[in-house]
Amino acid sequence: MATTKKAADVEAVTNETVQKDEQRVRIMIPYVEGECEYEVVGVNGVLYQIQKGEEVEVTQAVARVLSNSNKQIKRAQENRRRFKKQVTDL
Repeated sequence: MATTKKAADVEAVTNETVQKDEQRVRIMIPYVEGECEYEVVGVNGVLYQIQKGEEVEVTQAVARVLSNSNKQIKRAQENRRRFKKQVTDL
């Protein structure tokens, strides 16, 4: 049977999550000549514009999104290299 939570319980969980994610970390996204000077990151419907080439303070949630994005990009690049090698080996 499904359980239901009272509004106060949901609010407490939400506030706890927000407080945890509000802890800030310092990051720096390298700027590459010819690319956009900033990175846009969305977390829970809120967009953040982060300046590249400067050390900035962001929430842990924003840092996690950037980290996961970088992991996905690396995985895609590895898959592309493997696919290219398979095609040339045929």
